[in-house]
Amino acid sequence: MTLMTQCSEKGFELEIKSADNRVLQEQLQMKCAENKEMEDKILHLEQQLASISSGNKSYPSENCVHDEYSEELRKKVQSQENSGLHVQNKKLAEEASYAKELASAAAVELKNLAGDFARYSMLMTI
Repeated sequence: MTLMTQCSEKGFELEIKSADNRVLQEQLQMKCAENKEMEDKILHLEQQLASISSGNKSYPSENCVHDEYSEELRKKVQSQENSGLHVQNKKLAEEASYAKELASAAAVELKNLAGDFARYSMLMTI
């Protein structure tokens, strides 16, 4: 196999890894945007719940059961959403770690390729 063929193959592999990194980066950004939307939604729901709860304070004896049920329901919803966010964050962390590994491997390959190219260029000039 010739030197130029090897360089071309290494360059092609590097291009593939770079493309993979770009795709993973886009996916990571989309997941971050989804998480932000979920956080905003949770905040909005918490604000709505707080305003509803404060609006019902005028009849404490009638709303005691309703308040307890609301609080229990709110905690359950928050727990489920929190669990979902933890799962999403774990996936994002795994994807980010994989993207970093790919980027690192691509950088090493590029460095090796540059070194090989420099060596072969020196050999060709001799």
